[in-house]
Amino acid sequence: MNIYERLLEEFDRLEIIDTHEHLSPFEPSWDINDVPKRDKILFGDENGQQIFGKDTNFINNIVLGGYLNDTVYASGIPSDVHNCDDLEDKWRAFLPVWNQVKYSGYGQVVSIVARDLYGIDEITPENIAELNDRYIASLKKGYYRKYLKELAKIKVSLIDSDLMYDPEYFRTLFRLDCFIMPVFQHHFATIERFTGMKIRHFTDWLDACEATLDKALDMGVVGLKCGLAYKRTLYFPRVNYHEAENSFNEMYASRYIPCWEPQRIGTNRAFENFMMHYVCKIAEHRNLVMQVHTGLMTNTGNHISNGNPENMSNLFMEYPDLRFDLFHIGYPYQQALGALALMHRNVYIDMCWAHMISPVASIKALSEWLEIVPHNKILAFGGDLGGGGVQSVYAHAKLARRNVAKALARKVEEGLFGLDEAIRIAKQLFYDNPAKLFGLDDLK
Repeated sequence: MNIYERLLEEFDRLEIIDTHEHLSPFEPSWDINDVPKRDKILFGDENGQQIFGKDTNFINNIVLGGYLNDTVYASGIPSDVHNCDDLEDKWRAFLPVWNQVKYSGYGQVVSIVARDLYGIDEITPENIAELNDRYIASLKKGYYRKYLKELAKIKVSLIDSDLMYDPEYFRTLFRLDCFIMPVFQHHFATIERFTGMKIRHFTDWLDACEATLDKALDMGVVGLKCGLAYKRTLYFPRVNYHEAENSFNEMYASRYIPCWEPQRIGTNRAFENFMMHYVCKIAEHRNLVMQVHTGLMTNTGNHISNGNPENMSNLFMEYPDLRFDLFHIGYPYQQALGALALMHRNVYIDMCWAHMISPVASIKALSEWLEIVPHNKILAFGGDLGGGGVQSVYAHAKLARRNVAKALARKVEEGLFGLDEAIRIAKQLFYDNPAKLFGLDDLK
């Protein structure tokens, strides 16, 4: 057994704190009555029941329900897979694309699910029905425990913005993005309902923002999440109060557009920049962590430079006591992210999503960071999955363990440290660092 294999054997036994997920906060069911109602505040979803629908199958949920769709689109190969009802026809139509994308990180996740969990080494039109039967049979009560706890060995996962959740599996982060860049008129009403406050003036908006954060914290939120790179650059220069107030007044006036008119509202950069600084200020006063999407975006088309973490340097310096957990290794800006984590004591590197974006980049980046960045500032895993479900979280965690083992094995082979130290570092990256950063040291 070589060094990599010995480390991987040890890492497969390690417990993980998963820093980022979009999973249903309660185990989905075939019966809507078994699933608690939940309120995704500020997102307009006041029912939120999660159930398996009639279109539930391995192809829709595992293959096309996750990030592989991005690679499928990038292939440029047309497929009529969505027009096929029969599973064999569906996979046969998808095969030309699958043969081009199956070795990508996303493709590897699908293959791990099929092989490890359902005993299918190579997915073919001839065995897709059997694979699907095994998948459907596994969707029974208790499968969250089986895949997240028993197989993936995830102690707890941090989910994005659900204020109701099953504490056996999750803790939650909260977004204040709608205070920075509100989009729909109903945001005013949902904020007023959530806080019990009336919003008439800019000062009301600021007070409601702070009240919303405090109420979310009272409900168990362990930090904030910012996903604004999907909509704009992460550079937020300082703006004076009066510019932001004028922008708010223009935005507020649109509340009274008749209901048959479009109900979207717009903000300008002055308002957004002011509000980002305001959110950072109130979060810093509460000693919070802010998770920030950096780097690559999912779905098709966007300005990749929006996610460049270098754009946030002024925030790191102006709010030194606000800890920034920067997502997705900033890919493809991972070297810049390493430099930022070295230059700023409040910048942390989060490898969520990254292991399946690019296994090679994740291994190389971690290998470099271990000789640059204090390794108490690196968080090794976040599944970042909603589509694809808990089976894909298991597969992504397995891929992450492999990648970390490869990076650390190289250091052992080079003589930088020994096997015991590599195991200690891995435990720190996968568990101890996120536990300390998010105040989860009391997990049992």
